[in-house]
Amino acid sequence: MKPSTFTLSAMFTIIGMTLPQSDARATGFNSGSTGADGAFSPTSSVTLTLPPDGKFNYTTINIPGGVTVTFTRNSLNTPVYLLATGDVTITGRIDVSGGNGGGTDATLQGRGGPGGGDGGRGGTTPSVAGGDGLGPGGGRGGADDGVKAIGGGGGGYLLAGSNSLNAGSGVPGSGGPAYGSGWLQPLVGGSGGGGGSGSSSPLGLGGGGGGGGGGAILIASTGTIAGSGIVFANGGSGASGGSSSGTPRCDSSGGGGSGGAVHMLATAITWQTGNAVVSGGGGGGNQCTNSAGGAGARGYTKFEVELGGTLDVSSGPTLSITKVAGISAPATLTGYNDITIPTSTPNPVTVELAATGIPTGGTISVTVSPATGNSVAVTSTPLAGTLAASAATAQINVPNGLSSVQASTNFTVPLALVESLTRYAGETVKNLRLTSVMNGGSKTLAITVSGREVEIPAAMLMHVALAPN
Repeated sequence: MKPSTFTLSAMFTIIGMTLPQSDARATGFNSGSTGADGAFSPTSSVTLTLPPDGKFNYTTINIPGGVTVTFTRNSLNTPVYLLATGDVTITGRIDVSGGNGGGTDATLQGRGGPGGGDGGRGGTTPSVAGGDGLGPGGGRGGADDGVKAIGGGGGGYLLAGSNSLNAGSGVPGSGGPAYGSGWLQPLVGGSGGGGGSGSSSPLGLGGGGGGGGGGAILIASTGTIAGSGIVFANGGSGASGGSSSGTPRCDSSGGGGSGGAVHMLATAITWQTGNAVVSGGGGGGNQCTNSAGGAGARGYTKFEVELGGTLDVSSGPTLSITKVAGISAPATLTGYNDITIPTSTPNPVTVELAATGIPTGGTISVTVSPATGNSVAVTSTPLAGTLAASAATAQINVPNGLSSVQASTNFTVPLALVESLTRYAGETVKNLRLTSVMNGGSKTLAITVSGREVEIPAAMLMHVALAPN
Protein backbone atom coordinates (compact mmCIF):
# COMPACT_ATOMS: atom_id res chain seq x y z
CA MET A 1 0.00 0.00 0.00
CA LYS A 2 1.07 3.52 -0.66
CA PRO A 3 1.40 5.96 2.24
CA SER A 4 -1.43 8.46 2.48
CA THR A 5 -0.54 11.95 1.32
CA PHE A 6 -2.49 15.16 1.70
CA THR A 7 -2.66 18.20 -0.56
CA LEU A 8 -2.31 21.33 1.55
CA SER A 9 -3.12 23.88 -1.14
CA ALA A 10 -5.08 26.98 -0.15
CA MET A 11 -8.02 28.42 -2.01
CA PHE A 12 -7.54 32.16 -2.34
CA THR A 13 -7.29 35.43 -0.50
CA ILE A 14 -10.02 38.07 -0.54
CA ILE A 15 -9.95 41.61 -1.86
CA GLY A 16 -11.58 44.59 -0.15
CA MET A 17 -14.64 46.50 -1.27
CA THR A 18 -14.44 49.23 -3.92
CA LEU A 19 -16.41 52.40 -4.48
CA PRO A 20 -19.07 52.54 -7.24
CA GLN A 21 -17.97 52.84 -10.84
CA SER A 22 -17.40 56.38 -12.10
CA ASP A 23 -16.45 57.94 -15.43
CA ALA A 24 -12.93 58.00 -16.86
CA ARG A 25 -12.30 61.67 -15.98
CA ALA A 26 -12.42 60.95 -12.26
CA THR A 27 -9.22 61.43 -10.25
CA GLY A 28 -7.98 60.65 -6.81
CA PHE A 29 -8.02 56.83 -6.86
CA ASN A 30 -5.04 55.14 -5.16
CA SER A 31 -4.13 51.61 -6.28
CA GLY A 32 -2.52 50.90 -2.91
CA SER A 33 0.88 50.17 -4.50
CA THR A 34 3.88 51.15 -2.40
CA GLY A 35 6.10 51.28 -5.49
CA ALA A 36 8.65 49.11 -3.68
CA ASP A 37 9.14 46.79 -6.69
CA GLY A 38 10.01 49.68 -9.03
CA ALA A 39 9.12 49.76 -12.73
CA PHE A 40 8.13 46.53 -14.48
CA SER A 41 9.09 46.55 -18.15
CA PRO A 42 10.17 43.08 -19.38
CA THR A 43 11.87 42.84 -22.77
CA SER A 44 11.21 39.10 -23.18
CA SER A 45 8.67 36.60 -21.91
CA VAL A 46 8.99 35.95 -18.18
CA THR A 47 7.44 33.83 -15.42
CA LEU A 48 7.11 35.67 -12.09
CA THR A 49 6.95 33.88 -8.74
CA LEU A 50 4.05 35.26 -6.73
CA PRO A 51 4.98 36.71 -3.32
CA PRO A 52 3.13 35.21 -0.33
CA ASP A 53 0.30 37.79 -0.52
CA GLY A 54 0.16 37.77 -4.33
CA LYS A 55 0.87 41.54 -4.52
CA PHE A 56 3.37 43.25 -6.81
CA ASN A 57 3.97 46.90 -5.85
CA TYR A 58 5.20 48.57 -9.04
CA THR A 59 5.62 52.20 -10.03
CA THR A 60 4.73 51.64 -13.69
CA ILE A 61 3.97 48.56 -15.81
CA ASN A 62 4.80 48.23 -19.52
CA ILE A 63 4.39 44.84 -21.22
CA PRO A 64 5.39 45.28 -24.87
CA GLY A 65 4.19 43.34 -27.90
CA GLY A 66 5.69 39.85 -28.24
CA VAL A 67 6.15 39.49 -24.46
CA THR A 68 4.06 37.07 -22.38
CA VAL A 69 3.98 37.27 -18.58
CA THR A 70 2.98 34.17 -16.59
CA PHE A 71 3.12 33.36 -12.89
CA THR A 72 4.14 30.57 -10.53
CA ARG A 73 1.51 30.03 -7.83
CA ASN A 74 2.43 30.79 -4.24
CA SER A 75 1.81 28.39 -1.35
CA LEU A 76 -1.55 29.98 -0.49
CA ASN A 77 -2.67 30.00 -4.14
CA THR A 78 -3.67 33.68 -4.04
CA PRO A 79 -4.80 35.64 -7.09
CA VAL A 80 -2.34 37.97 -8.84
CA TYR A 81 -2.43 41.64 -7.80
CA LEU A 82 -0.51 43.89 -10.22
CA LEU A 83 -0.58 47.30 -8.50
CA ALA A 84 1.04 50.45 -9.90
CA THR A 85 1.48 54.01 -8.63
CA GLY A 86 1.67 55.21 -12.25
CA ASP A 87 0.40 54.17 -15.67
CA VAL A 88 -0.03 50.61 -16.97
CA THR A 89 0.44 49.77 -20.66
CA ILE A 90 -0.19 46.26 -22.00
CA THR A 91 0.41 45.47 -25.67
CA GLY A 92 1.76 41.98 -25.00
CA ARG A 93 0.07 39.16 -23.09
CA ILE A 94 -0.63 38.21 -19.49
CA ASP A 95 -1.68 34.61 -18.85
CA VAL A 96 -3.16 33.20 -15.61
CA SER A 97 -4.95 30.29 -17.30
CA GLY A 98 -5.46 26.87 -15.77
CA GLY A 99 -3.53 23.87 -17.03
CA ASN A 100 -4.87 21.03 -19.16
CA GLY A 101 -5.40 17.59 -17.69
CA GLY A 102 -3.19 14.70 -18.77
CA GLY A 103 0.35 15.09 -20.08
CA THR A 104 2.80 12.33 -19.18
CA ASP A 105 -0.10 10.40 -17.59
CA ALA A 106 -3.70 10.73 -18.85
CA THR A 107 -4.98 10.62 -15.27
CA LEU A 108 -3.07 13.72 -14.11
CA GLN A 109 -5.19 16.71 -13.16
CA GLY A 110 -4.57 20.18 -14.57
CA ARG A 111 -3.29 22.76 -12.07
CA GLY A 112 -5.46 25.81 -11.53
CA GLY A 113 -4.10 29.22 -12.45
CA PRO A 114 -3.17 31.53 -9.54
CA GLY A 115 -6.27 31.66 -7.33
CA GLY A 116 -8.00 28.86 -9.28
CA GLY A 117 -8.84 25.27 -8.29
CA ASP A 118 -7.09 22.15 -9.61
CA GLY A 119 -8.92 19.58 -11.70
CA GLY A 120 -9.84 16.16 -10.33
CA ARG A 121 -7.51 13.22 -10.90
CA GLY A 122 -8.69 10.62 -13.40
CA GLY A 123 -9.74 7.26 -11.93
CA THR A 124 -7.38 4.30 -12.18
CA THR A 125 -8.45 0.82 -13.25
CA PRO A 126 -10.48 -1.10 -12.46
CA SER A 127 -13.62 1.01 -12.35
CA VAL A 128 -12.31 3.67 -9.95
CA ALA A 129 -14.28 6.92 -9.90
CA GLY A 130 -12.61 10.15 -10.98
CA GLY A 131 -11.84 12.79 -8.36
CA ASP A 132 -13.89 15.97 -7.93
CA GLY A 133 -12.47 19.26 -9.20
CA LEU A 134 -11.37 21.73 -6.53
CA GLY A 135 -12.88 25.16 -5.94
CA PRO A 136 -16.41 26.43 -5.12
CA GLY A 137 -17.69 25.24 -8.50
CA GLY A 138 -15.63 22.06 -8.87
CA GLY A 139 -17.04 19.50 -11.34
CA ARG A 140 -17.86 16.05 -10.03
CA GLY A 141 -15.81 13.04 -11.02
CA GLY A 142 -17.28 10.33 -13.24
CA ALA A 143 -17.92 6.75 -12.08
CA ASP A 144 -17.79 3.55 -14.16
CA ASP A 145 -21.18 1.82 -14.04
CA GLY A 146 -19.73 -1.54 -15.11
CA VAL A 147 -20.89 -1.02 -18.68
CA LYS A 148 -19.47 2.34 -19.71
CA ALA A 149 -16.80 4.58 -18.20
CA ILE A 150 -18.10 8.03 -17.29
CA GLY A 151 -16.51 11.42 -17.94
CA GLY A 152 -16.11 14.20 -15.39
CA GLY A 153 -18.29 17.30 -15.10
CA GLY A 154 -17.09 20.77 -16.05
CA GLY A 155 -16.21 23.41 -13.49
CA GLY A 156 -18.74 26.17 -12.78
CA TYR A 157 -18.27 29.92 -12.23
CA LEU A 158 -20.33 32.55 -14.12
CA LEU A 159 -22.76 29.70 -14.90
CA ALA A 160 -22.90 26.08 -13.84
CA GLY A 161 -20.45 23.75 -15.55
CA SER A 162 -21.74 21.26 -18.10
CA ASN A 163 -22.48 17.63 -17.26
CA SER A 164 -20.42 15.04 -19.08
CA LEU A 165 -21.98 13.87 -22.34
CA ASN A 166 -21.85 10.16 -21.71
CA ALA A 167 -24.58 7.94 -23.12
CA GLY A 168 -25.66 4.58 -21.75
CA SER A 169 -26.85 3.53 -18.33
CA GLY A 170 -24.27 5.46 -16.31
CA VAL A 171 -24.87 8.72 -14.48
CA PRO A 172 -22.90 11.58 -16.10
CA GLY A 173 -20.38 13.47 -14.00
CA SER A 174 -22.29 16.60 -12.97
CA GLY A 175 -21.06 20.12 -13.68
CA GLY A 176 -20.09 22.32 -10.77
CA PRO A 177 -22.41 25.08 -9.49
CA ALA A 178 -22.23 28.78 -10.36
CA TYR A 179 -20.77 31.13 -7.75
CA GLY A 180 -19.22 34.55 -7.32
CA SER A 181 -20.35 37.98 -8.47
CA GLY A 182 -19.84 40.20 -11.50
CA TRP A 183 -18.45 42.82 -9.11
CA LEU A 184 -15.48 40.46 -8.62
CA GLN A 185 -15.61 41.15 -4.93
CA PRO A 186 -14.14 38.99 -3.60
CA LEU A 187 -11.65 38.21 -6.35
CA VAL A 188 -11.63 34.46 -6.92
CA GLY A 189 -10.49 32.18 -9.70
CA GLY A 190 -12.25 29.40 -11.60
CA SER A 191 -12.82 25.81 -10.46
CA GLY A 192 -11.44 22.52 -11.72
CA GLY A 193 -13.24 19.95 -13.85
CA GLY A 194 -13.95 16.48 -12.50
CA GLY A 195 -11.78 13.52 -13.49
CA GLY A 196 -13.09 10.73 -15.71
CA SER A 197 -13.51 7.24 -14.28
CA GLY A 198 -11.18 4.36 -14.85
CA SER A 199 -12.63 1.75 -17.18
CA SER A 200 -13.50 -1.87 -16.46
CA SER A 201 -12.98 -2.63 -20.17
CA PRO A 202 -9.99 -4.86 -21.01
CA LEU A 203 -8.74 -2.04 -23.27
CA GLY A 204 -9.33 0.71 -20.75
CA LEU A 205 -6.71 2.31 -18.58
CA GLY A 206 -7.13 5.35 -16.33
CA GLY A 207 -9.71 8.06 -16.83
CA GLY A 208 -8.67 11.51 -18.04
CA GLY A 209 -7.70 14.20 -15.54
CA GLY A 210 -9.89 17.29 -15.22
CA GLY A 211 -8.71 20.70 -16.42
CA GLY A 212 -7.61 23.35 -13.92
CA GLY A 213 -9.70 26.45 -13.26
CA GLY A 214 -8.54 29.76 -14.71
CA GLY A 215 -6.73 32.04 -12.27
CA ALA A 216 -7.72 35.48 -11.03
CA ILE A 217 -5.90 38.76 -11.60
CA LEU A 218 -6.42 42.36 -10.55
CA ILE A 219 -4.55 45.07 -12.46
CA ALA A 220 -4.88 48.38 -10.59
CA SER A 221 -3.33 51.75 -11.44
CA THR A 222 -3.37 55.11 -9.67
CA GLY A 223 -2.98 56.52 -13.19
CA THR A 224 -4.36 54.97 -16.35
CA ILE A 225 -4.51 51.50 -17.93
CA ALA A 226 -4.14 51.39 -21.71
CA GLY A 227 -3.43 48.62 -24.14
CA SER A 228 -4.13 46.42 -27.12
CA GLY A 229 -2.87 43.16 -25.66
CA ILE A 230 -4.64 40.11 -24.25
CA VAL A 231 -5.11 38.96 -20.67
CA PHE A 232 -5.93 35.24 -20.53
CA ALA A 233 -7.68 33.51 -17.63
CA ASN A 234 -8.95 30.43 -19.43
CA GLY A 235 -9.89 27.12 -17.87
CA GLY A 236 -7.83 24.08 -18.84
CA SER A 237 -9.21 21.25 -20.97
CA GLY A 238 -9.88 17.80 -19.56
CA ALA A 239 -7.77 14.92 -20.82
CA SER A 240 -9.08 11.96 -22.79
CA GLY A 241 -8.99 8.60 -21.02
CA GLY A 242 -6.10 6.24 -21.76
CA SER A 243 -6.28 2.97 -23.67
CA SER A 244 -3.85 0.13 -24.18
CA SER A 245 -4.74 0.23 -27.88
CA GLY A 246 -3.40 3.77 -28.14
CA THR A 247 -6.80 5.24 -29.02
CA PRO A 248 -8.09 7.76 -26.46
CA ARG A 249 -11.24 6.70 -24.64
CA CYS A 250 -13.71 9.57 -25.00
CA ASP A 251 -16.16 8.04 -22.55
CA SER A 252 -13.79 8.53 -19.61
CA SER A 253 -12.41 11.99 -20.31
CA GLY A 254 -12.01 14.71 -17.70
CA GLY A 255 -14.20 17.79 -17.46
CA GLY A 256 -12.93 21.24 -18.39
CA GLY A 257 -12.00 23.83 -15.77
CA SER A 258 -14.01 27.04 -15.64
CA GLY A 259 -12.64 30.38 -16.71
CA GLY A 260 -11.16 32.65 -14.07
CA ALA A 261 -11.47 36.38 -13.36
CA VAL A 262 -9.86 39.49 -14.86
CA HIS A 263 -10.43 42.84 -13.10
CA MET A 264 -8.93 46.14 -14.27
CA LEU A 265 -9.24 49.11 -11.91
CA ALA A 266 -7.86 52.61 -12.53
CA THR A 267 -8.54 56.32 -12.77
CA ALA A 268 -9.00 55.86 -16.54
CA ILE A 269 -8.97 52.79 -18.82
CA THR A 270 -8.47 52.74 -22.59
CA TRP A 271 -8.51 49.35 -24.30
CA GLN A 272 -8.38 49.19 -28.11
CA THR A 273 -11.37 47.75 -29.92
CA GLY A 274 -10.80 44.33 -31.44
CA ASN A 275 -8.46 43.15 -28.72
CA ALA A 276 -9.50 41.00 -25.82
CA VAL A 277 -9.46 40.41 -22.12
CA VAL A 278 -10.44 36.75 -21.91
CA SER A 279 -11.91 34.67 -19.10
CA GLY A 280 -13.21 31.60 -20.90
CA GLY A 281 -14.01 28.05 -19.85
CA GLY A 282 -12.14 24.90 -20.79
CA GLY A 283 -13.44 22.11 -22.97
CA GLY A 284 -14.09 18.51 -22.08
CA GLY A 285 -11.85 15.68 -23.34
CA ASN A 286 -9.78 17.50 -25.90
CA GLN A 287 -9.62 14.64 -28.39
CA CYS A 288 -13.30 13.77 -28.24
CA THR A 289 -16.30 15.07 -30.14
CA ASN A 290 -18.94 13.12 -28.21
CA SER A 291 -19.27 11.14 -24.97
CA ALA A 292 -16.81 13.66 -23.54
CA GLY A 293 -16.30 15.26 -20.17
CA GLY A 294 -18.37 18.38 -19.52
CA ALA A 295 -17.20 21.83 -20.58
CA GLY A 296 -16.21 24.40 -17.98
CA ALA A 297 -18.22 27.61 -17.62
CA ARG A 298 -16.97 31.07 -18.49
CA GLY A 299 -15.51 33.31 -15.82
CA TYR A 300 -15.76 37.06 -15.25
CA THR A 301 -14.14 40.13 -16.82
CA LYS A 302 -14.58 43.63 -15.40
CA PHE A 303 -13.27 47.11 -16.27
CA GLU A 304 -13.78 49.59 -13.43
CA VAL A 305 -12.97 53.30 -13.15
CA GLU A 306 -12.73 54.71 -9.63
CA LEU A 307 -13.82 58.07 -8.25
CA GLY A 308 -11.45 58.06 -5.28
CA GLY A 309 -10.23 56.13 -2.28
CA THR A 310 -7.48 53.61 -1.67
CA LEU A 311 -7.58 49.96 -2.68
CA ASP A 312 -7.24 47.68 0.34
CA VAL A 313 -6.42 43.96 0.22
CA SER A 314 -7.29 42.73 3.69
CA SER A 315 -7.73 39.49 5.55
CA GLY A 316 -10.74 38.59 7.64
CA PRO A 317 -11.52 35.75 10.06
CA THR A 318 -9.26 32.75 9.50
CA LEU A 319 -9.67 29.00 9.71
CA SER A 320 -6.77 26.63 9.10
CA ILE A 321 -5.79 22.99 9.42
CA THR A 322 -2.50 22.94 11.31
CA LYS A 323 -1.78 19.22 11.80
CA VAL A 324 -2.87 15.82 10.51
CA ALA A 325 -1.96 12.74 12.55
CA GLY A 326 0.41 14.88 14.61
CA ILE A 327 2.32 16.05 11.53
CA SER A 328 2.46 19.84 11.17
CA ALA A 329 1.48 21.58 7.95
CA PRO A 330 4.62 23.09 6.42
CA ALA A 331 5.10 26.85 6.44
CA THR A 332 5.47 26.83 2.65
CA LEU A 333 2.91 24.72 0.79
CA THR A 334 3.53 23.12 -2.59
CA GLY A 335 -0.01 21.91 -3.29
CA TYR A 336 1.07 18.28 -3.63
CA ASN A 337 2.09 15.69 -1.00
CA ASP A 338 2.58 18.34 1.70
CA ILE A 339 1.95 15.82 4.48
CA THR A 340 2.75 12.12 4.17
CA ILE A 341 1.25 9.74 6.75
CA PRO A 342 2.94 6.33 7.10
CA THR A 343 0.84 3.30 6.14
CA SER A 344 1.30 1.94 9.68
CA THR A 345 -0.73 4.85 11.14
CA PRO A 346 -4.04 3.48 12.49
CA ASN A 347 -7.37 5.08 11.59
CA PRO A 348 -8.92 7.37 12.56
CA VAL A 349 -6.30 10.13 12.75
CA THR A 350 -6.64 13.54 14.41
CA VAL A 351 -6.94 16.75 12.44
CA GLU A 352 -6.02 19.85 14.45
CA LEU A 353 -7.71 23.14 13.54
CA ALA A 354 -7.05 26.78 14.49
CA ALA A 355 -9.34 29.79 14.07
CA THR A 356 -9.29 33.55 14.63
CA GLY A 357 -12.24 35.94 14.68
CA ILE A 358 -14.83 33.14 14.95
CA PRO A 359 -17.14 32.79 17.99
CA THR A 360 -16.25 29.82 20.19
CA GLY A 361 -18.57 26.89 20.81
CA GLY A 362 -19.34 26.12 17.16
CA THR A 363 -18.17 23.02 15.32
CA ILE A 364 -16.20 22.69 12.10
CA SER A 365 -16.96 20.40 9.17
CA VAL A 366 -13.81 18.68 7.88
CA THR A 367 -14.06 17.20 4.38
CA VAL A 368 -11.58 14.67 3.02
CA SER A 369 -11.50 14.54 -0.80
CA PRO A 370 -9.44 11.64 -2.20
CA ALA A 371 -7.85 11.98 -5.61
CA THR A 372 -10.34 9.39 -6.82
CA GLY A 373 -13.72 8.59 -5.30
CA ASN A 374 -16.24 10.54 -3.25
CA SER A 375 -15.56 13.06 -0.50
CA VAL A 376 -16.38 12.32 3.15
CA ALA A 377 -17.19 14.94 5.82
CA VAL A 378 -16.91 14.68 9.63
CA THR A 379 -17.69 17.12 12.46
CA SER A 380 -15.09 18.51 14.86
CA THR A 381 -15.23 19.13 18.58
CA PRO A 382 -16.56 22.61 19.53
CA LEU A 383 -14.12 25.51 19.09
CA ALA A 384 -12.53 26.32 22.44
CA GLY A 385 -10.51 29.36 23.44
CA THR A 386 -11.22 33.01 22.70
CA LEU A 387 -12.55 35.03 19.77
CA ALA A 388 -8.96 36.01 18.98
CA ALA A 389 -7.63 32.43 19.00
CA SER A 390 -9.50 29.14 19.26
CA ALA A 391 -8.90 25.50 18.40
CA ALA A 392 -10.73 22.24 17.72
CA THR A 393 -10.00 18.69 16.58
CA ALA A 394 -11.67 16.16 14.29
CA GLN A 395 -11.21 12.45 13.68
CA ILE A 396 -10.95 11.23 10.08
CA ASN A 397 -10.24 7.95 8.36
CA VAL A 398 -7.21 8.32 6.12
CA PRO A 399 -7.72 6.94 2.60
CA ASN A 400 -4.80 5.35 0.79
CA GLY A 401 -3.03 7.66 -1.68
CA LEU A 402 -3.41 11.39 -2.34
CA SER A 403 -6.18 13.45 -0.71
CA SER A 404 -7.02 17.07 -0.02
CA VAL A 405 -8.60 18.30 3.22
CA GLN A 406 -10.92 21.29 3.68
CA ALA A 407 -12.49 22.78 6.81
CA SER A 408 -15.58 24.99 7.05
CA THR A 409 -17.78 26.40 9.79
CA ASN A 410 -21.02 28.40 10.08
CA PHE A 411 -21.51 31.20 12.61
CA THR A 412 -24.18 33.79 13.35
CA VAL A 413 -24.02 37.11 11.50
CA PRO A 414 -22.92 39.93 13.87
CA LEU A 415 -25.81 42.37 14.33
CA ALA A 416 -23.70 45.30 13.11
CA LEU A 417 -23.20 43.56 9.76
CA VAL A 418 -26.75 42.43 9.04
CA GLU A 419 -27.79 45.56 7.10
CA SER A 420 -24.66 45.81 4.93
CA LEU A 421 -24.57 42.07 4.21
CA THR A 422 -28.27 42.08 3.29
CA ARG A 423 -27.73 44.91 0.80
CA TYR A 424 -24.77 43.07 -0.70
CA ALA A 425 -26.57 39.70 -0.99
CA GLY A 426 -29.93 41.15 -2.08
CA GLU A 427 -31.88 39.40 0.70
CA THR A 428 -31.66 38.79 4.43
CA VAL A 429 -28.54 36.92 5.57
CA LYS A 430 -28.89 34.32 8.35
CA ASN A 431 -25.44 32.81 8.81
CA LEU A 432 -21.84 33.11 7.71
CA ARG A 433 -19.69 30.17 6.63
CA LEU A 434 -15.91 30.40 6.75
CA THR A 435 -13.92 27.89 4.71
CA SER A 436 -10.20 27.24 4.41
CA VAL A 437 -8.22 24.57 2.61
CA MET A 438 -5.46 23.35 4.91
CA ASN A 439 -3.11 26.06 6.15
CA GLY A 440 -4.01 28.70 3.58
CA GLY A 441 -6.36 31.57 2.89
CA SER A 442 -10.01 31.59 3.87
CA LYS A 443 -13.23 32.45 2.07
CA THR A 444 -16.49 33.59 3.63
CA LEU A 445 -20.00 32.74 2.41
CA ALA A 446 -23.20 34.45 3.54
CA ILE A 447 -26.17 32.05 3.81
CA THR A 448 -29.43 33.83 2.95
CA VAL A 449 -32.98 33.06 4.10
CA SER A 450 -33.69 31.34 0.76
CA GLY A 451 -30.58 29.16 1.08
CA ARG A 452 -28.40 31.00 -1.43
CA GLU A 453 -24.67 31.14 -0.71
CA VAL A 454 -23.01 34.46 -1.57
CA GLU A 455 -19.27 35.04 -1.20
CA ILE A 456 -18.49 38.03 1.02
CA PRO A 457 -15.27 40.08 1.05
CA ALA A 458 -13.33 39.79 4.28
CA ALA A 459 -12.98 43.56 4.18
CA MET A 460 -16.74 43.91 4.68
CA LEU A 461 -16.59 41.64 7.71
CA MET A 462 -13.89 43.84 9.23
CA HIS A 463 -15.66 47.10 8.33
CA VAL A 464 -12.75 47.82 6.01
CA ALA A 465 -13.55 49.48 2.66
CA LEU A 466 -12.07 52.00 0.27
CA ALA A 467 -11.62 55.07 2.42
CA PRO A 468 -11.80 58.53 0.77
CA ASN A 469 -8.49 60.40 0.55
